[in-house]
Amino acid sequence: MLWFYGFELIEEEEKLSVRPGSNFKEHSKHWKTRFDHNHLRITRIIRCLRILGLEGEAQAFYDAVSCETRVSPMSRMYWGRAMSRPLNVAPDVDDEDAGGQDDVGPKFLRDFDSEKEKVKTALLESKEEHDVQKPIKQSTPETEDSPGTKNTLGEPKEKADVDIRSGVSEQSETKDTLKEETADVKQG
Repeated sequence: MLWFYGFELIEEEEKLSVRPGSNFKEHSKHWKTRFDHNHLRITRIIRCLRILGLEGEAQAFYDAVSCETRVSPMSRMYWGRAMSRPLNVAPDVDDEDAGGQDDVGPKFLRDFDSEKEKVKTALLESKEEHDVQKPIKQSTPETEDSPGTKNTLGEPKEKADVDIRSGVSEQSETKDTLKEETADVKQG
């Protein structure tokens, strides 16, 4: 689809962007005019990407096509509506008619938007919770003059990465793995 319109998809640092491709000059003739049947297709592509849950791809495509000044303002308006409106409100519905957006359009799209917002909220809360509970690690070197000393949790100090909040040492797991690998080498 991007190739037909003369674009290519670029992913940089987990962000998507759509930029003119090597065929842009030739292929933009398909749609980069004042009035063209491809403008309706572009509206449908943006909306379809959003319905499929591909908001990033939809936004990148919209950003690429919406800045073209040779395209009629009306087409750019529909593209903007396809990108920004709740999915249950079609781009061709006038703003006055879109008023109570909760009862406009197909119910499955209203439900989809509602569920999408719930998932987005849950993901944000989960991320915030995960960031708060993320273990802080510090290295606690073992000193020769103090073998067997205990840390603040009453556990033996060892040269290892220690989770400060739980006191769990990753060294014991590493020792077990090394013992298993050594045993495999001796048997082999």
